[in-house]
Amino acid sequence: MAAPSGGNPPPARWRGRHPHPPPRPALIGHSGGRTDEAGAEQFAGWLRAEGWEVRLEPFDEHFLHLDVLFCMAAPGLAVACTEVLDDTLLGWLADHGIRCIPVSYREVMQLGCNVLALGGGVLSPRAATRG
Repeated sequence: MAAPSGGNPPPARWRGRHPHPPPRPALIGHSGGRTDEAGAEQFAGWLRAEGWEVRLEPFDEHFLHLDVLFCMAAPGLAVACTEVLDDTLLGWLADHGIRCIPVSYREVMQLGCNVLALGGGVLSPRAATRG
């Protein structure tokens, strides 16, 4: 198609429901401390309205945030304190193709699950010495 007079190409077209990635499963933790169940459910509702599958997971307030116990390290791979997390959650993760690297309670207390995935690498706490 030729550009209209003035040299500008015609506007691009896009057809689809949403211009963002397809929904994935989402895990939302709540302990009653920083996030209570009502707040987690409100956030889950927004994601569900966009077609996401959402699981709410209660955890002990002692851990402060869910990422102290569980964190995605790469697509399909997480670090998880399997001795603390509920077996039904671990099964849900496995059903969604997420493999968990077990992290001990001792490692959790040194923030061993609190990682940040950056493309081809992962940043982890200095105390996390396992390779």
